Amino acid sequence: FQPGDGADTAQASAGGQALAGVMALVLELRQAVRAARDFAASDRIRDALTGAGITVKDAKDGAAWEGGADDALERVMALVLALRAEVRARKDFATSDRIRDGLAKAGIAVNDGKDGVTWTAAG
Repeated sequence: FQPGDGADTAQASAGGQALAGVMALVLELRQAVRAARDFAASDRIRDALTGAGITVKDAKDGAAWEGGADDALERVMALVLALRAEVRARKDFATSDRIRDGLAKAGIAVNDGKDGVTWTAAG
């Protein structure tokens, strides 16, 4: 999406806001795995973001991000839901709930069903 390209501006804006909220959560999760010295997991998160057209810039006071492909929200959500599935498999329900709550704060509803996990963005 680029301003003036004829795309539905309200929808693109909502998607951009959702992506920003989800990215705040992803960077928080990445910082937590880095603090735990799980650099393989940190690199996996960074590499998945790169695949979504997102560049992560690490700094002493945290990390920032920029970019994003047209399907960045979908790709980042696939990453987040995979991370959530991993922590649930380890029975780390506190982290799983933290992810779900962070997504809710970003305007993303996660639905755990018998056929798997789905998500919807508010708006």
